[in-house]
Amino acid sequence: MTHETLSRSLRIEDLLQLRERAERLFIGRDVSQPDQHYRRGLIAAQSAVAAGHTVDTSWRWIHSVHAMHLAAGDPALEVEYLVETLRETSDVSTRLVRARQGTTTLAVTTVAFQTVRSGRPPVHQLGTPEDWPDPHKLAHAGPAVSVLEFRDLEPVHTATARSWVRCTEELPDLRQIHAAAVVFTADLLMARAQVPDGVSSPLSAESVDLSVRFHRTFRADDWMRHECSVPVADEYRAYVTGTFSSPLGRLFATVSQEQTFLPIDPA
Repeated sequence: MTHETLSRSLRIEDLLQLRERAERLFIGRDVSQPDQHYRRGLIAAQSAVAAGHTVDTSWRWIHSVHAMHLAAGDPALEVEYLVETLRETSDVSTRLVRARQGTTTLAVTTVAFQTVRSGRPPVHQLGTPEDWPDPHKLAHAGPAVSVLEFRDLEPVHTATARSWVRCTEELPDLRQIHAAAVVFTADLLMARAQVPDGVSSPLSAESVDLSVRFHRTFRADDWMRHECSVPVADEYRAYVTGTFSSPLGRLFATVSQEQTFLPIDPA
């Protein structure tokens, strides 16, 4: 794994590149970054890419990613991705990806692919998309990640959050790369919807899992609408849901995540 500092010269496509060490065993690159949401989002995204290396993604498109985070890991060590086939039929491919450092498993991720079908499938989307302000007329905002650009519609760190987001570099016409970019982005953005402060001691939110389901084609280097909210929080856990839509409000991905609240070490 290449360990380096995040800079303007690094592209999201670079972050998603994997090196094959052995059959179905890949090594991902990492970037020196203390934010756990950044690291866990990157591990989930790289897991999706690793799974895609064992499937012909030209005719089987990724439709879901479910990552369970188990350990924080050591930023100074490389991360291995071991891919196992769970299901292989004429229509569906499912892979299990174990992200590990030595004997420590950092995350387990299931990634599902479906054969592209011709014909006229049922098409539906609940509700009518609202009008959003032009992202170019909003101030730059969001996490300090140079590979992404954010524009917020309202103050962050509330129970609901709406933002424009896009990759800062043009991506290749590969659905797998665009999907992995959204997985990476989702973990960063879901952390921005927080439970209203009502506790006496400082707490930090840490993601336990992340699920992303893709419904339609899209481009992650075009402006995307992102909305997320916290429907419920109790017993030091919060359930966060979110969506990604096209600039015109065409829903293409839904996201869910469980977060756990941990005391902040004053040291």
